[in-house]
Amino acid sequence: MHRSTVLFATPSLFEGWARIMDMGDTLSEYNVPPSPEWADAMALWMDWYGVGDDIRAAMETHAEAVPGDSKPIAV
Repeated sequence: MHRSTVLFATPSLFEGWARIMDMGDTLSEYNVPPSPEWADAMALWMDWYGVGDDIRAAMETHAEAVPGDSKPIAV
């Protein structure tokens, strides 16, 4: 499951081609969450998960740039 596509269905290659000709937007398909609260909680969780990914990437970049300054950090 991709973090950015949890609330809508990801189309296949052929569906993508068909959407080019779909002037009435009849092919749009969405995942229906069990409740609005669930959708909000899932979106918030995915956002924070993405923030964690950014922090981990920054830590790795810093560790590569300054090898003697990096200390093990429990994640």
